[in-house]
Amino acid sequence: MAESTREVTRESAIDKYYALLDGPHPINALGVTDGSIRFLLDTPAATVHGEGRDDLAAYITGRKTEGLARTHHVLRRSRDNDLEFLLGEVREGGRPMGSFLAVVRETGDGKLDRYVCHFQTNLTDTADSVEMNP
Repeated sequence: MAESTREVTRESAIDKYYALLDGPHPINALGVTDGSIRFLLDTPAATVHGEGRDDLAAYITGRKTEGLARTHHVLRRSRDNDLEFLLGEVREGGRPMGSFLAVVRETGDGKLDRYVCHFQTNLTDTADSVEMNP
């Protein structure tokens, strides 16, 4: 059975990943990933997928986020064993610029080894009001 946000008490790997990705050195987010990470990131500009830290590093360094004060905010989440399901929004300068739905898998040692995320900029006003029942 899935857990609600209130029942998830420890910081998950995706929380650490987003904190580092949003920080002054986004490439440090790789430290939270397993060497065999596989990912698919679907954005309005492109769909990016890859395998391994080198592919993810290429994506991270190719993002044009310098000076944008871009941050990820998880608004709702549910967990089922090693899978975590997230609804959130990306903000620039504190202002919502879009919403994301993500699924991540965490290894036993607390690393991300799967990451699938769909990001859409035309959903900025709905993410915080969506009701999700665990």
